[in-house]
Amino acid sequence: MKYCSNRPCALYAVRALYHESKSDEPERHSSTEELHALNLTPTISSALFPRFSPNGEFLIFLSAKSAVDSGVHNATNSLNRIDWPTDRKLYQSAKFYDIIPVVMCAEEGCFPGLYCTTIHNNPWLSDNCTMIISSIWHSCEVLLSVNVL
Repeated sequence: MKYCSNRPCALYAVRALYHESKSDEPERHSSTEELHALNLTPTISSALFPRFSPNGEFLIFLSAKSAVDSGVHNATNSLNRIDWPTDRKLYQSAKFYDIIPVVMCAEEGCFPGLYCTTIHNNPWLSDNCTMIISSIWHSCEVLLSVNVL
């Protein structure tokens, strides 16, 4: 998403037409059933900057749902996780979890909410479940260490 994150957007998954075979020659799938785009986030109005964990067990993404629903630019975001199926069979009803929920009214001296414009390309620490995110905290840019489990 470029420019305006207060517009509706979603994450989709599409099975690849080709994949590596053991003979190092690509195999072509003939089934058109595998070509359908599956909306992974049908229940929320915003999903941005998806990042897989290094071990491929989950997909993390930002949501600017509060900005989309209100029209306010740069409203607080949430950080969400989808557990990626090990059998690689995706379902539209896949459950996602709020890792960092939207903060509507922060108490004095407490976490003000997630205000970030992207997730870095490789935000992961070596434990596969901790990521580093930059955010705005009052008038300063800060780094946050987030355990996504």
